[in-house]
Amino acid sequence: MKKLSAFLLAALIAVSALCSCSGRGSVPTGPVVDIGDDREEEHILLSELMADNSGFVMNCLDDWVELYNSGENEAELTGYILAKNGAKSEVMKLDGIRIPAHGYAVVKLTDDSPFRLSKDGGGVTLIHGSKVVDELSYDASIGEGSFSHEGACEYPTPGYPNTAEGYAAYLDALELPGVRINEVVSSNSTHIPVDGEYYDFVEIYNGSGEAVDLSLYTLSDKKSEPERYRFPETTLEAGGYFIVYCSGNAAPDQAPFKISSSGETVYLFREGTLVDRVKVPGDLNKDASYGRIGKGFEYMSTVTPGAENVTGYQADLPAPTASLPSGAYDAPISVELKGEGDIYYTLDGTEPGEKSKKYTGPIEVNSIASIRAVAVDGSRRSELASFFYLVGIEHSCAVINVAIKSEYLTGSEGVLNHVDPEYEHEAFVTMMDQGELCFSVPCGFKLHGNDSKKGDKQNFQLRFRSVYGMSKLKYKVFENRDIDTFNSLLLKGGSEDFVFCGFRDELCTSLVDGATELSVQAYRPVILYLNGEYWGFYWLRERIDTEYCAQRLGVSADSINLVKDYGDSVVAGSGKGLMDLIKYCKTHDLRNKEDYDYVMRRIDSTSLMDWYICRSYMGDSDLANLRFYSSAEDDGRWHWCFFDLDWALWNNTEDPIGRTARNDGNHAIIVALLKNPDFRDKFLKRYAALMGSILNEQAITRKADELAAIMEPEIEADRARYGLSVSGWRSSIEKLKSYVKDGKRDRTVLAGIQNYFGLSDSEMKAYFGRTR
Repeated sequence: MKKLSAFLLAALIAVSALCSCSGRGSVPTGPVVDIGDDREEEHILLSELMADNSGFVMNCLDDWVELYNSGENEAELTGYILAKNGAKSEVMKLDGIRIPAHGYAVVKLTDDSPFRLSKDGGGVTLIHGSKVVDELSYDASIGEGSFSHEGACEYPTPGYPNTAEGYAAYLDALELPGVRINEVVSSNSTHIPVDGEYYDFVEIYNGSGEAVDLSLYTLSDKKSEPERYRFPETTLEAGGYFIVYCSGNAAPDQAPFKISSSGETVYLFREGTLVDRVKVPGDLNKDASYGRIGKGFEYMSTVTPGAENVTGYQADLPAPTASLPSGAYDAPISVELKGEGDIYYTLDGTEPGEKSKKYTGPIEVNSIASIRAVAVDGSRRSELASFFYLVGIEHSCAVINVAIKSEYLTGSEGVLNHVDPEYEHEAFVTMMDQGELCFSVPCGFKLHGNDSKKGDKQNFQLRFRSVYGMSKLKYKVFENRDIDTFNSLLLKGGSEDFVFCGFRDELCTSLVDGATELSVQAYRPVILYLNGEYWGFYWLRERIDTEYCAQRLGVSADSINLVKDYGDSVVAGSGKGLMDLIKYCKTHDLRNKEDYDYVMRRIDSTSLMDWYICRSYMGDSDLANLRFYSSAEDDGRWHWCFFDLDWALWNNTEDPIGRTARNDGNHAIIVALLKNPDFRDKFLKRYAALMGSILNEQAITRKADELAAIMEPEIEADRARYGLSVSGWRSSIEKLKSYVKDGKRDRTVLAGIQNYFGLSDSEMKAYFGRTR
């Protein structure tokens, strides 16, 4: 069966049959009637139904059921009822409906009807008197399609035969709206830039034959919010076009929403009344459009903003497929590529074109291969397909390969040659574990970090955006997280610690994960390849962004206020609340209960305490890279993120409290709070508790050995790539463990605490059970 969206997910106006039962009378509702279980043959049949009409464009949004009269005479349906799933309580009387011989009636199911059809599957039963006349069941797999006794329909045809001819007749009978949606691009990196940026867009066409006031119209991606974008006060001449840039920004003359590359419906309203809509298919290629050709919509490889749509196709040219999935194989393999038209491919991960090698037969792989392929058929060009194979090569953990144009990696515009965060390029990432494919999806690829960008082993970001064809990665990456949706991920190679242990940050953050109220990034060990070239051992990490914060609080990403550094740099939302709080703490004495309560209502105080306790014990000297977040959909309190500890567990002579709780920037909050006796008591008790659980020699040594064991099978190859020694790595681990060996760090910390707070020996024993 061809994909429904290739034919029908279009912005069309309905025949009157749907909303008025083909003019054969309204459909009354009535009391519950008894349903028998006998069946009799009649001429009235259930011929088609649609349970989800959100993508099939009509002048209403209702489900519908089509009835067919196979008899030679007109049928009047007095005494007939429709029942949902054969139930006695959800029935609709069909009295008054007439169907001509060999004709159809379309019964709409609205919110006022006794029942609606479920998108998750079900069925309807046609009953006459106490006799079952016909039954039609369906399942959720039909999606936004229609269903008949033969199964899922190739395209819905309400009021017409379920055939290609019936569909053509249905389209021919439609009356298009004068002002209508004409073309849509849902993933754009090429067409009509706006200040150097490329946005999704919707083209509106005035086919009414006369000028119209465009300000009467609105556009939305949500049928329940028709005024998300209001057109400007302008006149659109007959035959004219208007482009709406769907940037998702609040900029003037831009729609505050994007169009999902996974597919969604766009709605056009006039003074609040729906006049047109189009279901943009999820398989639309990047930089291609979905445009109106005649009365239907088709895929268009040539985008025509501001001009007539000329050439379309019933389906986009699919990307080539491979006979074997990406993965690890023990012995040499033969990979066959299949697709429409001609196939061109490369073996080094770079992007293929018509000047690349043309596929003529199986590709033999006996080592490492990063195959990228494209299908070309006339003017049509498919999306790129990427496949990654390891033959005879074993790894102890998951493997990631990033396929990217060579010039985007090492060229003058390559990410490896630019520390500028704006240098992000399109790539394709494949991950496999234990030889099995985890995911293989398009993404953006860029450097990550600050000083680490200039090192030999750089860190990277994987960014999932609709412009690349994948707005979110949907895969459960981390075993200890109930999260399977990601906007972005990090590939962290140890940062400043990579020449030493390579896991300081992972050690520190995993210690506090679950044992404190701090937000930390999950990790997973991986081996990284770039275009099939071995790049070393990495940690795949969560990235702290609005989606990350929203998942922690169970709120929407749009509600997140995310602030970095000293509170004066806003990532998302607003940082005013935090800056006001810092100012308040600098100008008020929190020994005053009213002032103290004011601050405590605005922070997650346990998260705050945990951050300073853990940072001070671990002796991290890099305190500038900070993240805080809050949400009005939660309790509005600020929460602390615990990350970037690559300089931790180094200098045991570090003054643990004095340096960490210095009175500058956002640290003013803890300094002010520690002047309050109640808070200081809570802080010291919390410190003692954490030293008893995770901040001690046993816990840190155990975690260091655990992470070293993960890296051990891969460390020789990793060190060799970067000109480092395995013996140096082992020595670094022993030095890290010496930081806490024989209680050395405990003694330094307790001395610092006693000095900072001016505690007596008896007070130290009361809190910590000892003085040093």
